[in-house]
Amino acid sequence: MLNIHQLSDAISHVKPENESIEQFERWLRRESRNVHSWGEEAVVDAVLAVESVLSSYRFDSMQPDEVKKELENAVRPFDSPYSVLDPSRDFAELLRLRMLGHRLIGEPKNDGSYIMFVQRKPPSSVTSANSSRIVEATM
Repeated sequence: MLNIHQLSDAISHVKPENESIEQFERWLRRESRNVHSWGEEAVVDAVLAVESVLSSYRFDSMQPDEVKKELENAVRPFDSPYSVLDPSRDFAELLRLRMLGHRLIGEPKNDGSYIMFVQRKPPSSVTSANSSRIVEATM
C-alpha cells in the first residue's frame, strides 16, 4: 500500500520532461487505486493534492519544468509531522490545511511578518502492522 514516503520518493525522481511526468502519472494511478477506501487520511489528502497538480499540468497548460516543484509543494505538508510555510506565499495552502484540521503555529520573524508551522493531524485510524498484532492478541 502506498505511503507518504513512497509518494515523496517517486516525486523526487520526476524529471522536467513530459515522458517522466507521464511515467509518474501511470505509477501514481496504479499505486493509489481506490486509495480512499484503504489509505490513511494523510495519504488520501496527499494523493488528491498531487492529482490536482497533475490536472493543472494537463488542463491548465502548466509547463513541465514547473511540475516537479508543484508536486513537491503538494506533498510537503504530508511528508513529515511538521511543515514550514510562508503565509505571504502559501496563504491558500495554509487555509486548506487548516480546513483539513491540521494545527497551525505562527512564529514572528525579525521583519514583523510570520512564518507558519503546520503540525499534521494524527490519522483517524491506526493501520500499522504492529497495531493489528496487538488487536489480534487481545481478542
